[in-house]
Amino acid sequence: MSAHTLLPHGVMLKLGICDQNGSCDENANKAMIDADKVRQGAHSYFHNYTQLYMMSRGNCNISVETSQLGGAAGADFVALLTPVSGCAGASAIGIMLMTDNNTAMSAAWRRFGKISTTRSTMTGTPDCNKHPCGVDAISVSADGKPFAGTQPKPDAADFLLLDLSQPAAFSTGQKRSVAQVSEEKEFLQ
Repeated sequence: MSAHTLLPHGVMLKLGICDQNGSCDENANKAMIDADKVRQGAHSYFHNYTQLYMMSRGNCNISVETSQLGGAAGADFVALLTPVSGCAGASAIGIMLMTDNNTAMSAAWRRFGKISTTRSTMTGTPDCNKHPCGVDAISVSADGKPFAGTQPKPDAADFLLLDLSQPAAFSTGQKRSVAQVSEEKEFLQ
């Protein structure tokens, strides 16, 4: 429930929590729903705004709000992860996935490519040699307090971490601050 495919690029962005001990809950999945670790919040009629609450194994409870700005395909995507309770020492994690083969589950819309990561940005670059794609690279930027705790152990190699002592933001297109993402997602509620 907290994984989003950025179209038309075919890049998956997973949002989650890493606890103080380094264990990560990288996606709000069925097992977490069954264990009452995920509950749905507000959603707009056109699904251009969503909210859910997610609790990690270490009981860090966060609100995850997302918006597709303007509600149009290919428009910028923003996400705001806000700590609710029990998040001392925890981090917000954003994981970008793209595949370079036909068997991986992250080959959304049969788009293939590579992910590269810097300190505050992940970029998915389509491989247009495998399939004609007609799309450029897409970047996800992060804003918030840098994470300085124990390095977590997520399943993916390409991820961004932010401290969950305060809200954390992820955005495509232009880099946006936590305040900008908060203002923009409220516009669509």
